[in-house]
Amino acid sequence: MEWEEIRLLEEKIEKVFEAYNKIKEENKRLKEENEILKEQREEVRSRVERIINKLEALGLD
Repeated sequence: MEWEEIRLLEEKIEKVFEAYNKIKEENKRLKEENEILKEQREEVRSRVERIINKLEALGLD
């Protein structure tokens, strides 16, 4: 293999590695965001259940 081919392969490998790291970081960020959304969804679900229970207690079905 010529040195130029080796250099080009190294550049391609470096670009792939950089892209992989960006995807990995984005995946981590999305997982964190997903956890926050799950918590918010659970909070809303709890509030809705409390409202429904209050309405049922008032007999406003």
